[in-house]
Amino acid sequence: AIDVDETIHARYVPQAAMGMFTREACLERVLREGFQGVERQDIDVGVWEELPILDGSKRGERLLYRLDNGTLIDHIPAGQGIPIYFLLDLNELDQVVPPMGISSGRYGKKDVIAVHGHQLTGEQLSKLSLIDRNITINLIEQDQVIKKGRVNPPSILNNVLQCQNTKCITWPDHYEHAPSKFYVEKIEPLRARCHYCETPMDKSEIRGALIESLGSKIMNHLRK
Repeated sequence: AIDVDETIHARYVPQAAMGMFTREACLERVLREGFQGVERQDIDVGVWEELPILDGSKRGERLLYRLDNGTLIDHIPAGQGIPIYFLLDLNELDQVVPPMGISSGRYGKKDVIAVHGHQLTGEQLSKLSLIDRNITINLIEQDQVIKKGRVNPPSILNNVLQCQNTKCITWPDHYEHAPSKFYVEKIEPLRARCHYCETPMDKSEIRGALIESLGSKIMNHLRK
């Protein structure tokens, strides 16, 4: 409403004025002292890391997740299978089996998701890489694992995470409708930084933000 312009709440007026002086100072410094940029190669999908195939079959009599063709998401931390199921929108697919609490010689307990007749998209793999790097993906054709690997986070995350800074332009309550954007600064331990306000997020904060975003998806699924 334009009548706000005449009140003390119109902070955007001095903000715009100060912004001009700030840009002038930045431009002067760049022109006087020079500026050496840093080359960045933005990758917006997870980077595949090949792993050796030790057991080529995923169709044993004792397996709960018999899979002829499709994708097996293995070594999911115990208790994370259901959140990942909704995070990747697997609830929209048919024939998805998410066994939980399976005994694992390496991890003690693990969750597994068997996705029949479907391969994960680049966006799904990118989200998966933010949960845990020990998660492995097995691509299966005709009862045999033809490709096995894990996914490292991409260097850039577009509209995947919600910045936790309530003053950020991407915060929903501001109604700016700015899509979130994060740069992954470190893979181990995982750390990302907001493109707009430069607020950092570590591994636990990233995982928490992803799980928190699942509330509406789970409620819609339960209503169906």
